[in-house]
Amino acid sequence: MQVHVINVDRDADRWERFMRLNGDVIDVVRVPTSDGVRAVDRADLVESGIIAETCRRSNRAISRWGAHIALWSRAVGSGETVTIVDDDAVLAGNFRSAAQQVIDGLASGWDIVMWGWSFDEALWTEIPDGVSVCRIEANNEEMRKHIDGFPSSCGSPTALRLRHCFGSFAYTVTPAGAQVLLDACLPLTDEPITFSCGGVVVDDPARDADVNKALPAMDAHVCVPPLALKDHRMGLSPF
Repeated sequence: MQVHVINVDRDADRWERFMRLNGDVIDVVRVPTSDGVRAVDRADLVESGIIAETCRRSNRAISRWGAHIALWSRAVGSGETVTIVDDDAVLAGNFRSAAQQVIDGLASGWDIVMWGWSFDEALWTEIPDGVSVCRIEANNEEMRKHIDGFPSSCGSPTALRLRHCFGSFAYTVTPAGAQVLLDACLPLTDEPITFSCGGVVVDDPARDADVNKALPAMDAHVCVPPLALKDHRMGLSPF
C-alpha cells in the first residue's frame, strides 16, 4: 500500500520527523504543496470550481485542501484507490498489515476508510451497523501524554460504519468515493455544514469538516481503535 503524504515544500523539519516516526512502516510517496503564504489566484480557483466566489478561507487552508483535492482527482482519473496522510500523523507500527486487513474485510462497494479522527472532537458511528448511532468522545489530553508509545501498538482494529467525524489527516478512498468527495465538497464555501445526526451544525467548515458533506452519501467506515493519530505537539499546521 503506497501512502501519499502531504508536506509543505519549505517544511523539511516536519518531513524529517514524519519519516523518522513512520518511514519504516509504510511505502511513502511525498506530495509537495505550497504553504499558501504567497498569493493564491482566487479568480482562477473560482473559475475552475475549486472555491466559491464568496469563499473567504485563508490561503493556507485552501492550499491544504488543494493537495487533497488533487489526489481525489488523481484517484478518479487513474481508477486506483489512494491512501492520503498529512505530515503530522503518527501511524501504528502495524499500519501496513492492519490497514490491509481492515480493507480486505469490507464488503465490495466501500468508498472511504478513516484511519483516525481528531480526538478534539466527537466521532459518530453506527453500533451495531445500521441499528443505532453512537457518539464517541476520546480524551485528547491523555492521547497527547501517551502518543510516543503509539507507534509500537499492534492491536487488531475493526471498521465501524462512519456517520460523521472531524479530522481528514489519514484515510483511504476509492475512485468512486473520491468522485463523491469532489461532487459534494466543491466548490469550497464558508456555508455551515449540518450533520445528518446528532443535531450538529458546523459554522466554520474550515475546522476540517468539509468531508461531512459527502459522508452521508458514501459507504464510509472508521478504524477503531485508530491506526493513525494527529500529533498536536508539532504545533500549528502549516496548512
